[in-house]
Amino acid sequence: MKKISRANIEKLISKKLSGNDISVFLIILQYAEEKKGAFYIPQHSLNSFFCILSRNFPHISRSAFYASVKRLEAFGLISYRKEKGVIFVNDQELIAAFEGDFKTKGYITLPDFVFSRDFHELSLAGKRLVLKLLSLLNGSVNHKPVRLDPSDPALMSLLRKNFPQQVRNVFEEIKIFFKIIHNDNDIFECKISKKAFEFKLVLKYVSPLNIFKRVYKLIERFFKRWGYDYTLSELEALVMAFRRFKKKEIYEKLKKYIRLETTIHDLEAYFSSF
Repeated sequence: MKKISRANIEKLISKKLSGNDISVFLIILQYAEEKKGAFYIPQHSLNSFFCILSRNFPHISRSAFYASVKRLEAFGLISYRKEKGVIFVNDQELIAAFEGDFKTKGYITLPDFVFSRDFHELSLAGKRLVLKLLSLLNGSVNHKPVRLDPSDPALMSLLRKNFPQQVRNVFEEIKIFFKIIHNDNDIFECKISKKAFEFKLVLKYVSPLNIFKRVYKLIERFFKRWGYDYTLSELEALVMAFRRFKKKEIYEKLKKYIRLETTIHDLEAYFSSF
């Protein structure tokens, strides 16, 4: 399970982000490593990271992923360092919690169901309400129920609804994850359902070489023959070339830029020639 600060939850559900943006942020958080308080995904371009996550989250399209990353960067929720191939999750409150050995209560543990297709397919209002409830319930099935009034102006504003009935409909939508009692006073009492907590995310391991298997097989003998230690970004460039040219043409072009006694000569010129 992954941790997130309540402050970042508030940013995530209050910003002008789409439902897909929320899903992409949570997926990035799922893959992020923690080291000395920093949360990051190392040694990946956006393309290679998408290739990996698409194996486990096929409901995220490439175009939607890139659009979401751009918006999440604009709102300061993530940072992407292209030159270093690192994606950072910007969560200062959670970093502070790590530095204080989690003595603060400014974070919650996210249950795995937020990475499910069912969560992804919720409306934007549904996702906002789920994350708000997780924050209030501390991500625990044992927490006492949270009571919410569908006529509360703050709740209506959060869900971007104009009428209480629209808010009631959102509570109906999220019943797949929560045990909700709607009492006679029009108050919703909400707890996380045990069934939702039974969902366990199992990630398939995808190595970078598996992603570029077609390219690797084609040029493996060439690279190994002259001992060239290729990088992931160079393999990606070859993948892009594959989409535009036939294998034979790439093979012939590759030979022009190889020195028999050393390695590839002027690799940038080779890629720009496409």
